[in-house]
Amino acid sequence: MWPDVLVRLIPFAVAYGVVYRLTSGARWLGFGAGNLPAQLAFAAAGMPVIFIAAVAVQHRLTLRRGALRVPIGPADTWFQAAFYLVNGPIEEAFFRGLVQGGLSV
Repeated sequence: MWPDVLVRLIPFAVAYGVVYRLTSGARWLGFGAGNLPAQLAFAAAGMPVIFIAAVAVQHRLTLRRGALRVPIGPADTWFQAAFYLVNGPIEEAFFRGLVQGGLSV
């Protein structure tokens, strides 16, 4: 996962931060609260579907590999948890904010 951090996450975060700074936080970058009730309703409806899909994919991969990939210890578990906690917001900021917002402008 370290190569992913160096090659993807850091450059995405830096690119978004630079554009955010240069545009003084333009609204098209998508950095705002939005409609919280609508977002929570969508999350509540989508979460079970996405969870079931993730379980199905993991089950299929486990059968294909013949093994289940799990963290090798507490340090790996914490690293993966931190990675995914940071990964989502950075990707959303870059693709939905910078790329999609920039194209719409």
